[in-house]
Amino acid sequence: MAKRQQKKNFLSKLPQATGLFRRFPDMPTEELVVLRGASGENFLDVIPVLDLLGGQVVRGVGGERATYQPIVSGLCAGSKPLDIATAFVRQLCLTRQYIADLDALGGATPNWDLYRELFQSTARFMIDAGIRDAETAQEWHRFALSNASIEGVIVALESISKLSRLEKIFHQLGQRQAIFSLDMKGGKLFTGAADIWEQSPIDVIEQVFNIGFRRFIVLDLADVGMFGGTRVASLCQQIRTDYPEIELVSGGGLREASDLQRLADAGCDGALIASALHQGMIGAVELQRWRRHV
Repeated sequence: MAKRQQKKNFLSKLPQATGLFRRFPDMPTEELVVLRGASGENFLDVIPVLDLLGGQVVRGVGGERATYQPIVSGLCAGSKPLDIATAFVRQLCLTRQYIADLDALGGATPNWDLYRELFQSTARFMIDAGIRDAETAQEWHRFALSNASIEGVIVALESISKLSRLEKIFHQLGQRQAIFSLDMKGGKLFTGAADIWEQSPIDVIEQVFNIGFRRFIVLDLADVGMFGGTRVASLCQQIRTDYPEIELVSGGGLREASDLQRLADAGCDGALIASALHQGMIGAVELQRWRRHV
């Protein structure tokens, strides 16, 4: 614990110590939509999720991907990815988005052409396509450098067979591109990496931080699409206390503005959300109450 306490810096003492001030200096912010918490101290980026499967956007429910069906959205007709990404931008002004390529997460080749099509929406994307080793990380690094619409490449715990591979993956992507996703399911680490099965989430975060990662996602897949709120807020709060300098994003199960507030109060910089946007549970009116342009 003493070691973690040494990582704290002056940001933790400031009421405005939020993602706006931890953000990388070369990361564009002029079009970011930011949520301001009721306390006036916390800010939260609302980041809509596009779960891609078979060339369509599907609705994620509980992490049971075999049961996912094409999304039915109140924002647009059909489940075409570009239409939905564009609707998030034009109707809700959400210009920062998250792509989960479920086919690639299952072992298929990343859908490069579909990504390029999505870039026409004018949104900027963080993308999870199942990076497993340094070779695929190098390929993603080249792709990200040639496409300004990519703001981050996700290295997900569920895709890593050994935690020891992370260092080489990180060095291929670099600190600005690399985002580590701490994946859980039902409160347990969700991974095939046997070398971390007995570790706690906080232990994993510490190891990944020491490798050099400064951008993190914390997500329990069992919460996704269940409208029960997220179970990881307290974990996020602990991570924020130990590591005030990182970018921290979470989500899963969000259903109303109070869930966004809970993540903001836990110290999160961003909230991943999908079903509540499509169903109008959190819409333009709710977002407008929080919105301010940087």
